[in-house]
Amino acid sequence: MKPGVKTWPGAVYNTKAAVQFLRAEAAELGLDEERVGLIGDSAGAHLSALAALAGKEPLFSGDYLTARHSVTSAEVKAVIGFYGVYDMQAQCEHDQMTRPRDRITTGEHRGQPGLQEGNPVPFRRRRAPQK
Repeated sequence: MKPGVKTWPGAVYNTKAAVQFLRAEAAELGLDEERVGLIGDSAGAHLSALAALAGKEPLFSGDYLTARHSVTSAEVKAVIGFYGVYDMQAQCEHDQMTRPRDRITTGEHRGQPGLQEGNPVPFRRRRAPQK
């Protein structure tokens, strides 16, 4: 994490910055800058989906503006996610039923901004290709 950046939403910024780096340095690295994708499992799958689908949303596009590759696109062609959490509300409800004693599942996170802002599901309708 970049010094002084909070973990949330900093993790999304870091994911986008990694894509920007790869695209900007593609020629030197022997890559095709138009064929960049993300892959992750669990939290990595969640971050990959969020960066790909919600990366242009105001919450995720107002920081790192002076970074070396900030003008480079953070768009990706594909995301491969393995067992990621894509619906934060559904996961919270599931956790409350299966692990009622866990602090994170007490319901205190319901309605908090991070729960919904960190949810890739609403963004898929706006950004994902439609058939």
